[in-house]
Amino acid sequence: MDVEGLVQLIGSGNVRTVEDAWLSALTEETASAQGWMTRVPVLEALVAAGKPGEAAELAGTALESLRERIAPADMVPLAGAMLLAVGEAPDVRDAVLGLYEAAYADRPNLPGLLEASGLAGEKTPRRALRTLEVCLSLSPGDFLIGRHDDSAARVDAVEPDTWRFAVTTPKGSRTLDPTALADAYAPAAADDYRVLAQFDRERLATLLEKDPVPIIRTIVRAHGDRMTGDDLEVLLTRGLVPPDQWTKWWSRARGALKRSADMTVEGRNPYIIQYDPNADSLEEQTRTSLARIHDSAGSLKALQTYLREARARGTSPDPDLLRQMAVTLEDRAARQHETGNRLALETWLIAARVRKALGDADPDAPAVALLAAADSPEDWIRAIEINDLWDDGCACLEKARPEGITGRLADVLRTAPTAVCDDVAERLARLNFPPEEFDELVQEIVAEPMEFHGAMFWLWQGPRRADIARSVTVPELLHRILVMLIEMKRNDKLDRETVKAVRAGARSALSNRKYERVRACVEGMDLSVGRAVYAQVRRLEELGRAVQEDVLKIIGDAFPAIFAREKIEPWADPAVLYVTSAGLAAKEAEIHDLVNVKMKENARAIGAAAEHGDLSENSEYKFALEERDLLRARLAQMNEQMAMARILEPEDVPTDRVGIGSRVVLRNEATGATRELAILSAWEADVARGVVNYKAPLAQAVLGRRPGDTVELQFADGLGAFVVESISNILRDAGGGPG
Repeated sequence: MDVEGLVQLIGSGNVRTVEDAWLSALTEETASAQGWMTRVPVLEALVAAGKPGEAAELAGTALESLRERIAPADMVPLAGAMLLAVGEAPDVRDAVLGLYEAAYADRPNLPGLLEASGLAGEKTPRRALRTLEVCLSLSPGDFLIGRHDDSAARVDAVEPDTWRFAVTTPKGSRTLDPTALADAYAPAAADDYRVLAQFDRERLATLLEKDPVPIIRTIVRAHGDRMTGDDLEVLLTRGLVPPDQWTKWWSRARGALKRSADMTVEGRNPYIIQYDPNADSLEEQTRTSLARIHDSAGSLKALQTYLREARARGTSPDPDLLRQMAVTLEDRAARQHETGNRLALETWLIAARVRKALGDADPDAPAVALLAAADSPEDWIRAIEINDLWDDGCACLEKARPEGITGRLADVLRTAPTAVCDDVAERLARLNFPPEEFDELVQEIVAEPMEFHGAMFWLWQGPRRADIARSVTVPELLHRILVMLIEMKRNDKLDRETVKAVRAGARSALSNRKYERVRACVEGMDLSVGRAVYAQVRRLEELGRAVQEDVLKIIGDAFPAIFAREKIEPWADPAVLYVTSAGLAAKEAEIHDLVNVKMKENARAIGAAAEHGDLSENSEYKFALEERDLLRARLAQMNEQMAMARILEPEDVPTDRVGIGSRVVLRNEATGATRELAILSAWEADVARGVVNYKAPLAQAVLGRRPGDTVELQFADGLGAFVVESISNILRDAGGGPG
């Protein structure tokens, strides 16, 4: 049916052809309420041409015919539009009344509301339909806006027997009957500017700051879809946007408005802001956006944007659009799964969010099934690239593999991105993960910071649950991060993505909350430790110039003496332990063995001993506990040493005197015999090979001496005078070790 052509025929007086076309359209099998809504102008044209009887007859015929094929709830808006088009028509009124009775049969005392509305004939069709439309749409907690002013009201209660509404306004409370309510008010969204201005100004100010477009949209619509920037400024600077911040706020808001399809900003001084009701609907915008998206991140963003915008506009999400989105994502996930693409889980999780928005039962069933069947479900979780989906994935893992779930989640936490570690840790806590196992998990992370760098930066920033990181100190974490970066410089076998992630993570972690943790850590240092950390940071270009300079300034401001000319000799500094990279690697391997082998064996031994009954008489249990205490004490000692450790570089070894890292040839003045000593840390000391701990008395006596100096030394075979014959650099000569 060509509506425009039929309207022209009516204008020419050819009503018979119009009636034939109308009746013919009623035989179409694909009839829909939305399609027939476009034909209402034909009825309006008949009334305007002086043919109200013909218009009423066509409307009545259509309603009677379509009611057999279209649900009453879908028919109500169409029937109302036809009644308004034909005016006073008893038969059409009766048809509309019958549709309301069928569509809202479950409402208490519906006959009372229908009678109060006057739809049977006591009131004009427009007023009666308005009363029904308003009253049937309201529930306690909904908001209203005055039809004749901008006064807002909140519905507090609806009396089901009388259909009287208790409402609250900024001026007080009152009770209204259905007609009085609909005459005075129209429904409004909770985020309407006028509602927020009168009921929640604090939230209004927050929305104006975070997402101003939906609020500006409601303001412009309330002003006839068009207003000037000057008028908007006058309105919002009355206690919402500080006048001295208006220019900055408006610049940001104007940019956001220009990205909105239904809002335009034109002109200059003043700007003209307009709302275009004929712009593409939110659903059409979303469909257009989805057609261009072929990745998970884009799909999730489109879903979140759509749901947020629908909420801001006070509309319900379109089920057809959501179903289309879900099917598209599920098809993509199935294809990814078939090809072994680990992103399949990520796509299933986004599809589950869509299904959840639809209200579907068990929306994450496909994701749970995937994890239940996987050989290593943790690997699927690790493959998730969108941080916002990790908690969804862990929830599905808990459903899919409840047996041993804490062990699986602990494994996930080790390699989780920094931003999601808190969620995984709190899920573990809810599953009663023991505190001592959290301690062991933390020590594993600290022992292997490069492998578990995301979790390492999480520990540094401070978990939401402070007790999780109780087994490690902030200075120790800072030291491990700096050592990790230093080691990364020396390790050319690391892949580029890991290096990039560690660098970015370190910069973000250290600068987090305006260097709050760095400042707290520096406050607890003494001068010698501050000097050592300052020297470490100076070598770490990987931190980026800005972060490096900021950290150096924080340390320098706390310890001005760092810049004094007089300085302590390295071997005399009690707060620093100079070690080779090989020595550090060996110590890290020792810590790794302690945490991942010995402590786990001990935990198993404690569990096995506890199963033997009465613990008070259980010697195996007591022995296992004593061993645990010894292992923890040993770990604490090693971590303390690691916190003091500083990598000794070849350029750190002096060339004109004996220092840490020197190989010294000594000649006995009495016998002429020579001895050779290598001076390194306790971690590399090996008396059989002539490698001496630089903190030992023998090394301390030689350190600082120059070639030709004589020194009294006590060896195992006696005391004697020795001349320093020559010195050389162990690290430069032997490639980093004593050789």
